[in-house]
Amino acid sequence: MTLDHFGRPISLYLYECFGFFCAAEGFFFLSGFVGLLAAHSKKNQTWMVKRSFRIYIYHLTTLAIVLLFCPNLSVTLFQIPFTLLLIHTPDYFDVLPQYILFLLVASKLFPYLIKGKLNRAMGVWGASLGIWVLAQLGIRDFINGLFFTGLNHGFFNFFAMQLIYTTGAIGGYLYLFYRDQVSKKLKQWFPLIFAVILFLFLWRQGFLPLENPSPFWVGKREVGGLRYLNFLTFVAFISLIIKKFPKALDFGFTRVIGKNSLDIYSIHIALVYLWFMVPTAIRYHSPWNVVIPLLASLALVGVGKLLSMVRKKGVASVAGSQ
Repeated sequence: MTLDHFGRPISLYLYECFGFFCAAEGFFFLSGFVGLLAAHSKKNQTWMVKRSFRIYIYHLTTLAIVLLFCPNLSVTLFQIPFTLLLIHTPDYFDVLPQYILFLLVASKLFPYLIKGKLNRAMGVWGASLGIWVLAQLGIRDFINGLFFTGLNHGFFNFFAMQLIYTTGAIGGYLYLFYRDQVSKKLKQWFPLIFAVILFLFLWRQGFLPLENPSPFWVGKREVGGLRYLNFLTFVAFISLIIKKFPKALDFGFTRVIGKNSLDIYSIHIALVYLWFMVPTAIRYHSPWNVVIPLLASLALVGVGKLLSMVRKKGVASVAGSQ
């Protein structure tokens, strides 16, 4: 995600490198998947409300720091109250506000989901799909039109992206309660799954004599139908790999990023805005436009390791004092 946001030339090779989808879908899918697993393991679901408030603080703190040190970002006095209400979101600041809203909804939805049978889960997915259809019909533009002009409501369509988050949660539900049955079905469907992702990969990379699909089908903002299918089949393919080879995709050095995801994501936004302040003579020319993004990514891993060490020592100190 960091390398994508730093731009070319690296993003040319990373953005939608596996098909008509990108890191954003993975972020929201995994958030829903892990969130459902956490909801199942915890008795008190107020943790989601607390985490949403924590993310809200991270969001506003990051925004304040970027506003202070990066003059290329500005928020007017008129926009400030809408920013606090998460209605106005500057570029690259729209993901965490959506995550906050997803968590607040999930605090009620996930307990309902994990206590029901499969038909309840399919009902939740069906309702989510219905909201996604409304997104394709322009419900977001209609709602945004109720607000004042001069506000930025973010790139991603909340009513479309919620389908990815909900699909992740349904995936977590199936993993908990129907793991063996789903694995068996995916093995049976493997030839079709592989054929679909291979075809869409070749199409996306221009290896087939076909015109690019229209934004309606593969648009990132509204999560076009073909984009959703492509991502879903890719998730199924990855799950089969993990089932067969549990350690094949276990990249240990990335764990510190996951454990400190809020800190890492917030810092990455600040780094992106700092990068945009770099003179174009550096930002658009080799080797700087390759070396600096790579160093920034390594720095984020280093920050993750440092934070993990600090938090580990803090836990040890508390345990020692008790």
